[in-house]
Order: sequence, then structure tokens, then C-alpha cells
Amino acid sequence: MTTIAHMTDIHLPTVPYLRLGEFSLKRFMGYMNWHASRKSIHQLSVLGLLQDDIAAQDVDHIFVSGDLVNLGLEAEFAAGAEWMKALGDSCDVSFVPGNHDYYGSGRAFLRGNAFSEFMTSDEQGAKLGGGSGPELPFVRVVDDVAMIGVNSGVPTPLLQAFGEVSTASLARLEKILPAVNDAGLYRCVVVHHPPLKGLTRRSRAMKNDAAFTDCLERHGAELVLYGHNHRQQHTRLETASGVCHVVGTPSASVAKSGHYDPGRYNLFFIEGQRGDWVTTLTGRGLSLELDRVSDLGSVTLNSASDYDVKDALVGVTQ
Repeated sequence: MTTIAHMTDIHLPTVPYLRLGEFSLKRFMGYMNWHASRKSIHQLSVLGLLQDDIAAQDVDHIFVSGDLVNLGLEAEFAAGAEWMKALGDSCDVSFVPGNHDYYGSGRAFLRGNAFSEFMTSDEQGAKLGGGSGPELPFVRVVDDVAMIGVNSGVPTPLLQAFGEVSTASLARLEKILPAVNDAGLYRCVVVHHPPLKGLTRRSRAMKNDAAFTDCLERHGAELVLYGHNHRQQHTRLETASGVCHVVGTPSASVAKSGHYDPGRYNLFFIEGQRGDWVTTLTGRGLSLELDRVSDLGSVTLNSASDYDVKDALVGVTQ
């Protein structure tokens, strides 16, 4: 059995002052929004609780799916890189960026790319067609699970938070998915933005989600993980090779319930073989008292009979 942990939307609560060369209207508005409301939502204490809890779990790999920072500032990325390294060695931790990592022009994220070690295919993944992020999807293989990281982060104008997967990335994904399946491996695709139409409003959606969905439908995948919505969500997608489970995970730093789900990460326990995979999702997150991390329940994604009883425990929506 292989255990994958999914964390997302870290929004690392270390927002420095804007320097003159970093100023833009979007960043200024984001900075004001952070101090007006978001800093009371995203708390370092919550993130620390989840980080300590995930370290106590027997996981094989951790995948962080974007929005590591808030305003895309170089000082934020320096802190973010240190936070990522504290999670584990780069061979055991992967990362794809989100819209907040491309805040402004995206130049700060791409300059030197402090996260390249978390976005590079391993040897087996490269043989399956994986490249290196953020330009192309990367592939990392752990036991029988191939994790495919796809970048949907792009710079966006004021009041927009959409994403887009590049044409080159989609073309490479078209080759990776069948290659991984032919190798008899489980396909876990990770992206920041919701990959299917209707999961969020268009100003926040993946602009080419129809093309992304078409790729999944034609080539298949077992699991797609995403963030961005700060909510626990689940959708079944029928593909040429069976059902693909598309799961959204809430932010790992939200301090209280309300508009967003409280801080949480998900564990995925994967076993079986091609054509007979079994995936169990277990939620780990803030307790009702919001003072500790608790087991939020489990659901076997492949078993329709489990949904009636267990979905309420993990907050999965149909």
C-alpha cells in the first residue's frame, strides 16, 4: 500500500511590506485585503498543527498543490522554500504552483525557481515522459503510484484568479497518461485549479478546463487532486478506462469554520493493481474545538455503497 498526503493553499502567513520595485495595483489590493481579512483566516498556528500531524503519519509522499504564498514576493518565496524543506526531502515532497504564486507578473516565482527540486521528474518518471515544472508536467513514481504534477498558475489581472494549463503541458499530458497506464501504474494527477467545469465561478476557474477534461476522459486517470476552492469536494468523472475521482482539498491554514472549511489535509491510501485499484481517503484536520488535529473519517472512493454513510464524515460532496 502507498500513502500520499495532499496539502494545498498554504497561504504562508508571513507577508512582508511591499518594496517599491514590487508594487503593482493587484499586489497593493492583495496586501490591503490580507491585512483587512485574510490574515485572520490563515493562521501560522493552524499550519503548524497540521505540519506536526503530517510528520507523525507514515506517508510515502507529500504533495503541495499551490498557493504557497500570498503576493508572489521574493521574501515570501524564501520563507516558502524553507517551509517546504521542513516538510521533508525534495525526493519525498512535490509542489505545483497556484495563482497566488504567480501574483503580479510571476517573475519572482520563476526567477531562480527555489522550488525546482520539488518539481522535477525522477528517473522512472522521466522515462514515462515527465519533464520539469513549471514548464511541463513532471512525474514522480512511488511504489506503484505515478504522481503527475501539472502547472495551472498564470499571472492574472485585478480581481481575477483563473488558471490555465499551457498547450505544451496538455500535449505532454496526452502522452504521459497512456504511458503510465501501460506501465501498470496508478495515475494521480495534481493541479492547483479545479480541473472540471462548474466547480467554481469562471473568474476563478481553469480557462481551458474543457480541454483538460477531454484529455482525462480519453486517456483516463485514477485520481485528480486540486485546491483553490478551500473546500472538501469530490466529483466522479467517467473516462475511457473507468471512473476518475476528482478530489478538492481545503486550505491547510484556515483557522475557523465559516465561508471556508477549517484547516485540513487528506491522506490517500492506494493499493491493488491496474484495473483493480482501491483508494481510501482519510481526512485529517481541525477538531470542532479548533485546537487540535483529529481524524475526520474515511471513505473508500471506489465503493459506491460507502458514500451514504461516510461522506458526511469527510465532507465529500457529490
